[in-house]
Amino acid sequence: MVIKSTFWMHLNIHDVRFFIREDFIKEGGRKDRFVKSNQKKKDLFDNKLIIDELSKTKKLLIKDELEGELKKILNALKVEIFVPCIVNGQVIAVLSIGKKEGVKGSYSSLDIKVFEYLRYQIGIVLDRMKMYEEVKQNLDQAKDRVSVIDNMSFYNHELKAAWTSLTLLSEIGYLKTTEQKEKRLNTLSKKIAKGWDYTEKTINTMTAMMTNQLHMDQKIEDINSIIDASIGLLSNQTIDIEPVYGEAPNIKASSQELQLVFTNLIKNAIEAIKEAGIGNKIKIKTSYDIQNKKVITEISNNGPKIPENVIPSIWSKGFSTKGDKGGTGIGLSAVKTIIGAHNGDINVKNNDGVGVCFTIIIPEYLGS
Repeated sequence: MVIKSTFWMHLNIHDVRFFIREDFIKEGGRKDRFVKSNQKKKDLFDNKLIIDELSKTKKLLIKDELEGELKKILNALKVEIFVPCIVNGQVIAVLSIGKKEGVKGSYSSLDIKVFEYLRYQIGIVLDRMKMYEEVKQNLDQAKDRVSVIDNMSFYNHELKAAWTSLTLLSEIGYLKTTEQKEKRLNTLSKKIAKGWDYTEKTINTMTAMMTNQLHMDQKIEDINSIIDASIGLLSNQTIDIEPVYGEAPNIKASSQELQLVFTNLIKNAIEAIKEAGIGNKIKIKTSYDIQNKKVITEISNNGPKIPENVIPSIWSKGFSTKGDKGGTGIGLSAVKTIIGAHNGDINVKNNDGVGVCFTIIIPEYLGS
């Protein structure tokens, strides 16, 4: 429904059909046929020639660019464009697009760019849905089933965010010139790609945590580079983030997991500052404790403090400072688990003046 409404409202296209490969949504299904999500037999799409061509080229099939039998098929089906959606190099869904209402001639180059944007986003959304279903089916593998069930709300949030990203096309519909629309589309593509990078890292780490497979991909890493990458995942923030990097030796770490820790601590600080209306700055400082051979990262802000009686509870599973509003992050319990998997420690204290400081301590890499 999100896909159809996007086409109706923002592209003025009403004749749109969406098919998913049967084996992607149904165990034992066939790879060579696609069905609508309601899986009614009459909504089957199994034209072998079209499916083979889409699987081979993985490109849009545009009627005006075709000839011979393929063009005859599109004419017979009253389809202007077939749009394949790709996951892991395979076509797992197909959009069939009819004529654009009230417009003579072919689709514009901007329309084609929008279709390319959409197929990329739809492929990612379907991949996340598949991952979500696999996590639900494999709860028995988890070390802590209660923790897994608690974290399913996080997966739900990520899926909702994924579908919502498709509706960002509404911003393009309000622009007047083709130049403005193309510029905005390019900006949106970069923004969504960055968001998906963060989401993918988060889901992968959460899945590893639930199946007791954290720190499996640890390598020799530079803490300052990891923090830089973490900040890069947070776009369009109105709070000033100031990194102050000291000289520190390498650590053995999973960059993906530590990026998740840093982005969530920064996001928590941003949310607290905005909600309280106090503060405007987050400072991230790294240093080296040469005596204990530890790499130190301090993330402090000038926002509100945490009540002293609450601090002992913040590492508990399910704890949230947001109350009934809920949170969208992984929770400080998961943050502490990730740091523990790196043989490290994390603590928090209120600053003397204003704000809070989280301190992450990870051992220096001393070689094998």
